[in-house]
Amino acid sequence: MAKKKGGKKKKGKTSSKKRGKPSRPTGQKKAPAAARPVAEPMPEEIIEEPLDITEPETIVEPVEEEPEGDAKLSDAVSAVISDDGVEAEEKKEEKKKSPTRKKRDKLILKWAAEGYNVDELEELLESGKTKGVKKAFDNFEADIKKVEVFRDELDSLDLVGMDSEVEAFMEMLTYPGDIENIEKEFNKLKNARRILEINRELDGMVLDSLKDRVESIREMLEDNLEEAENELLGLKKDYKEAYFEDGVEAFVSTDEKPKPTSKKAAAGNGKMPMEVKDIFLLYKDGKFISHHTARVVPKEEQEQLFADLKTGRNYLKSPNYKPQKLNVISVNNRKILVQGGQFTVIIMVVAGDVNPWTEKIIGKVQGLLEKEDMKALQSWNGDVASLKSAGKYMTALLYACMKLSKKK
Repeated sequence: MAKKKGGKKKKGKTSSKKRGKPSRPTGQKKAPAAARPVAEPMPEEIIEEPLDITEPETIVEPVEEEPEGDAKLSDAVSAVISDDGVEAEEKKEEKKKSPTRKKRDKLILKWAAEGYNVDELEELLESGKTKGVKKAFDNFEADIKKVEVFRDELDSLDLVGMDSEVEAFMEMLTYPGDIENIEKEFNKLKNARRILEINRELDGMVLDSLKDRVESIREMLEDNLEEAENELLGLKKDYKEAYFEDGVEAFVSTDEKPKPTSKKAAAGNGKMPMEVKDIFLLYKDGKFISHHTARVVPKEEQEQLFADLKTGRNYLKSPNYKPQKLNVISVNNRKILVQGGQFTVIIMVVAGDVNPWTEKIIGKVQGLLEKEDMKALQSWNGDVASLKSAGKYMTALLYACMKLSKKK
């Protein structure tokens, strides 16, 4: 077999007709197919690894070329990477903060959670200034304590009908740094509440003889509240005395009004005008509520006073007692009058002759009293303080009877 001529051998390189098979060195005879020996591996430096026939992977260097399409980072991934960076930066910055700065940051968070506006304090810290920071925080904390006092007092006030004013004031309380204006507005709010209360009191004063005084007080409310308060005190005192002088005509309605017996007429017919000494208010079961008199009861008369009360109370169980009618009990030189209403009983001790107006007046007083204190009287448990109108009407009844005895 003739030898094949080959070219020069190049170190480290081989050639082959088929991929993956090593080539035969130049000058080597081809062995017969049957006795061809297994090829020995080439030296390490010239061994060629089998090539992968799969699609080669493209390696992209991110620095040299920007990825396109699916290779781009999603917005979500970018956000995570960005947040991680920010978080790391924040932690780094947090480590740099002094204990004082950390304490102030916590105070700001606390006050903000309580509803206070802390914008100015935050701006002060972010500015990096050190001068005046401590004073600003101390003042803010002191102002918050003052604001809390206003909140507590506000809760104790009756502010019904003042919703808009209260809402505006509550908004002011979120700015403790404006404590001077808060104090001014709080005083205005209290004055407005007091003016509303006084107007309500004046609304109930309907006597014709006092209308001019009522209107005069209304006019001075806005300009001089203190003077209006003083005038109201005097008006309330006079109103009690005048209540039935005009009130008899205003509240007692009857077709034929009886004429009170004057002292002059009494002298002609032997009758004496009625003089009221004591008035007792009882609950319908006889339980004592209050005692009213215009005189000082001497010690020696107190035993008789209690005896008269007992007599009137026991009469409630008598078969002769007529509910909601004037019952007259004569005892020596005085008379004990007993008249019951729906929930109350009035016992009156008088000297002289019973005035024909008496039954009408007592009945009207009981009606007004029981109407105003209806809720408390329906299931009264003995608490006198719950009967808010009792004192007012019993005093009015006493003055009314005194006025009747002086009429001529």
